[in-house]
Amino acid sequence: MTRTKLTTLVIGLALSCGLALGQTATGSLSGTITDANGAVVPGAKLTATNKDNGTKFETVSTDAGLYVFPSVSAAGYSVTVEKAGFKKLTRACIEVRYGQRVDLDLKLEVGDVQQTIEVTAESPLLETSTSDKSVNFSPKFMSELPLFTGAIRNPRSFM
Repeated sequence: MTRTKLTTLVIGLALSCGLALGQTATGSLSGTITDANGAVVPGAKLTATNKDNGTKFETVSTDAGLYVFPSVSAAGYSVTVEKAGFKKLTRACIEVRYGQRVDLDLKLEVGDVQQTIEVTAESPLLETSTSDKSVNFSPKFMSELPLFTGAIRNPRSFM
C-alpha cells in the first residue's frame, strides 16, 4: 500500500514539474545590426536596460550581424548599440511582453562613438514575426450593434 502511494506521489510531482516548465514569465528580443548601406555589422556591443529596475543584459552581434537576448523579463527596455567607427544608437520604449519575441532591427550610422543617436519614438504594437493574433466577433455582438438604419446586420456589409 505504501509503495503505491509513493509511486503515485512521484508520478504526480513529475507531471507537475513538466507543467511548470511550460509557463513562461519572460520574452525575448532579437534582430539584425546593419549599417547605412544595409551591410551587417559584426561584433557590435548591445545593452538592454530594464526601465523598471535598471537590470542590464549585454550581448555582442554575430558575424552575420544577428543578436539575441533570449530570456528577458516582461518590461520596458532601452537598447543601446556601440561599435567602433559608428555612432552610438539608443532605442527607448521597447516593450517586451510575456512569451513574446520582439524583432528589433537596428541601423547604425557611420561616425564617432562619442556621437549618440537617440530614438525616443515608441515601437509599433504590430506583430510582424507571427500571425497568431486575431479577434473574433460573436454572433451576439454582431446582432446587438447599434447601426444607423438597423438594416445592415450582415458582417460583410458591416466591414
